Amino acid sequence: MGVRVGIVGVSGYGGSELLRLSVGHPAFEVVYASGESTAGQRLSRQFPALSGHPTGDLVIQPFVPMRFRAWTSSSPRCPPESRASRSRVCRAR
Repeated sequence: MGVRVGIVGVSGYGGSELLRLSVGHPAFEVVYASGESTAGQRLSRQFPALSGHPTGDLVIQPFVPMRFRAWTSSSPRCPPESRASRSRVCRAR
């Protein structure tokens, strides 16, 4: 299993570019996508190039911050003694 990636705003330009880069990266696994105007659609409907790709089967979700954490977290990425572990980035994981 690679790095679990969640993309907020996948239907916008920035989100679609992040999706394209993440799908093409061997170490990334896209597990969550959100978009207000496209919620409920499969990624493959919004992005036809993903038809037949496992990521294309993901359903675009409305953005709910706590749900985003649940989909993308698997274990803390920062060691407890590190300065970064006290940062908001590490606590969110």
